[in-house]
Amino acid sequence: MKLGAATNLGLGAIGLAVVLALSACASGSSTPSSTAGAAEADPATATDLVGAWVTEESYDSPDVPFLDFADDGTWTGSDGCNGVEGEWAVAADGSLTVSAGMSTLIACDGAALPKMLTGAVLALIDGDSLLLTDSDGAAVVTLVPAPEGTVPDAAGSVIGTWSSDAQQGAEVFLTFTDGKVTGKDGCNNLMGSWSAGAGGSIVLSGLASTMMYCEGVDTWLSKAVGLTLDGRTAVVVDDTGTSIGTLTRQG
Repeated sequence: MKLGAATNLGLGAIGLAVVLALSACASGSSTPSSTAGAAEADPATATDLVGAWVTEESYDSPDVPFLDFADDGTWTGSDGCNGVEGEWAVAADGSLTVSAGMSTLIACDGAALPKMLTGAVLALIDGDSLLLTDSDGAAVVTLVPAPEGTVPDAAGSVIGTWSSDAQQGAEVFLTFTDGKVTGKDGCNNLMGSWSAGAGGSIVLSGLASTMMYCEGVDTWLSKAVGLTLDGRTAVVVDDTGTSIGTLTRQG
């Protein structure tokens, strides 16, 4: 059998440029309420920002929308379905400098917090709340510290076997161990590595496949470059960020 690299892309290379990606992620996402109290708030410092933040509203998205600022100048976030990551810095007056990478493009009934962050120019602290404001000084969103456990731990929750029974008689599954993934696409064996991406997503890297031909078998899983976890269901995406199928956790 002949091995061929199916893909060597991570979610960081999925989809469109960030401006388009973040706009697409916002489709169907609601806008959290903001306050008009920005004038009474104080400029946020780097120490203020570090940590995970959420709104006080609830959403129908698989995960809780969040922004998580790390003390190394990187951030991750999610609209509740799509993960994004990038870099951030804040000046003494609270001025924000934010960059962002690519995102999957799953339609979502969450809150487009990553898009709001990239559109914000100022971070302010008002009591326990974080206010992000735009270039007109209007509050884009008001956030509060995230309760413990809000930010998804994809690295821990993906370990195990995930399968699909959509094709009768065909073995379609992925098994995740420590940094390695193996499986079958209904015809060929799959093997590669994985890592935790932004917002609880899973990035598949170097996924290779044997090259057998199986008549009538849809080998869709061989096109996978990432997964987004929703409880016991994993939404599988291809290199355009499009959902191509789902897998269900076994056991």
